[in-house]
Amino acid sequence: MFTTLKVRWQDMRTIARLCTAAENIARAEPGSEHLVLASLELPDGSSREVFARLGLSREAFAEAIQAQFTDALGSVGLNVPPSEPEVANSAKARGMLYRAAPSGQALIQRLVHMPRRQARQPLAGADILLAVAEEQFSIAARAFARLGIRREQLAAAATQALEGQPA
Repeated sequence: MFTTLKVRWQDMRTIARLCTAAENIARAEPGSEHLVLASLELPDGSSREVFARLGLSREAFAEAIQAQFTDALGSVGLNVPPSEPEVANSAKARGMLYRAAPSGQALIQRLVHMPRRQARQPLAGADILLAVAEEQFSIAARAFARLGIRREQLAAAATQALEGQPA
């Protein structure tokens, strides 16, 4: 019982760290793509391991995200210079309840309710990527697809990292 409580406590700390990092990356309400980038900063290193297994870099994933926004804006006739700095969202107020974009909310809910591979192991960065592998139409899912990574590949790499299998 004590071990289960300890793992739950660690999970809450991991989710809090993940959400804080995602907010800093998004500068607004984070989506699942920001949570993927934030997972790369978690100390367990399993997300970085998954990216390495897939031959991806953080920069390539971030560029794939940005390319989607550029393409979407371009499709309606708007061109955004690539060097234009991001503008911080002034609507974000400290001390308010955590707010995420719908894809971010859905991802956090899946993490909380996902069947645990082993109840005694705390949440890891690869768990976030495994949950993202379930997404079909999110920006994160499309960014992986843009990089040539199928959902099955992402899930397999995340599972291997979680199980400690060699690359």
